[in-house]
Amino acid sequence: MTTHVDRFLEDNRGEIVDWPLRHLLEKYHQFLRDEGVFPADEEEDAAPQMFPAVVVTWTESERGWGCRPDGVSLHLTTADAAAFIKAYWDRMPPRDAEGSPPDEYTRNDNDGSPIQVSRELRDKIAASKKKGITLGNSEWANLQKSGDAVRRISL
Repeated sequence: MTTHVDRFLEDNRGEIVDWPLRHLLEKYHQFLRDEGVFPADEEEDAAPQMFPAVVVTWTESERGWGCRPDGVSLHLTTADAAAFIKAYWDRMPPRDAEGSPPDEYTRNDNDGSPIQVSRELRDKIAASKKKGITLGNSEWANLQKSGDAVRRISL
């Protein structure tokens, strides 16, 4: 007996290996709706509305230990990102008499890259009094993996 999975795999032979998992699931769900297994659901088919934002990556430096990624900050605009970065550096202690930086500090890697975020994340960023929010490495990775909360824009 041929199953829905068998027919789906036969119809898409050769293409599936290059598909990200999310795309594969979307195509399979569409196939099942077309087959009448799942009823069409307009809300399910609608892509989540995304909004522009800016991501700044940060790196921690620690004397004797080296450097390691230290998460990201998310902002609604490049101006907000610039204000956030400036406020951060304004709070940093000055270099010592020899001009050496502190033993441990975090630094921004860039001035911001364009991304898109969900309405929920945009609202969280907008509610911040610091013109942005910070996320640890694992939280940022999870948002990127989900595909619903953050999407990088190819330039």
